[in-house]
Amino acid sequence: MRNNSIYIPIFFIAFFLLFTAGASARESVSRRERSVKKADKSAQEGNSDELTELKKQISDMRKQIDKMQKRHETDIRVLKKEIKKLTKAGYAVKKEEADIESLRRLAESESAKEENKEEGEETIFTHGGLALQELNPEISVTGDIVNTCAADEDTDRFDFNFRNLGIHIESYMDPYTRFKAAIPVTTSSTKIGEAYLTRYGVLDDVNLTLGKFRLWVIRRRNLF
Repeated sequence: MRNNSIYIPIFFIAFFLLFTAGASARESVSRRERSVKKADKSAQEGNSDELTELKKQISDMRKQIDKMQKRHETDIRVLKKEIKKLTKAGYAVKKEEADIESLRRLAESESAKEENKEEGEETIFTHGGLALQELNPEISVTGDIVNTCAADEDTDRFDFNFRNLGIHIESYMDPYTRFKAAIPVTTSSTKIGEAYLTRYGVLDDVNLTLGKFRLWVIRRRNLF
């Protein structure tokens, strides 16, 4: 019986100790849970403040980007207008230069045509050959006419006497050959007075003349 009475207080003591230890443990766990919740709340509040600040910064950056984009769009529109103006001006300048160049070429062409008309085609002679297709002789005409007049108290008389008409033809057949002819015309007849060719440079200081011509002889008179 005594043994049982001893065990009962021990049991209560052990139960009390176990209960006290369990209560202390539960209290410790509760404190820890409160600390964790408080820490979580603080962390959430801190994160919320950081997130709000970050959102604000992002919003400010977006506003700045929008402003910069609008300003760039305005600058781009202005630049496009300037490019259009410069393009039109450059096209006008190129067109004006092209017109000036066209007029210059046209003037040069007309000037060349005028020069060709003034100069004519160049005559090309071949050595030893006649250029009859390019023959352009010099023709001159001379006349021998006598007019007499007699006047007295009763009558006035005029007498017109045609004696001779001379036709002279001269032309170079090539650079070294000259043709010359003289045709006298009278009231009674027409004949060839002279017709001859002169070849220059047959030999050094020697010319050759062939045809019908008059030989003019100069007589020297001794004046002393």
